[in-house]
Amino acid sequence: MSSRWQDQKAEIAKAARRLAGLGLVAGSSGNVSVRLPAEEGRELMAITPMGRSYDLLQAEDVVVVDHEMEAVEGELAPSSESLLHVAVYS
Repeated sequence: MSSRWQDQKAEIAKAARRLAGLGLVAGSSGNVSVRLPAEEGRELMAITPMGRSYDLLQAEDVVVVDHEMEAVEGELAPSSESLLHVAVYS
């Protein structure tokens, strides 16, 4: 399934795998996100999911949510620290 945010999601997954490869994170600790353009008045971000090991993370695993934590795209739960990322982007 193709995503309109495929490039951004792929970059997040690549960054997470790199962090894991460098030993800067272990398992699913740490988070990577990117602010996405707003759509229909909704502020959006793509973020790593909760509980997914970063050394295996793929673009399809990355979750897109609005700033109210409503899922926009993805099957997994967003990071438990998503609200911290929202605060940074706000």
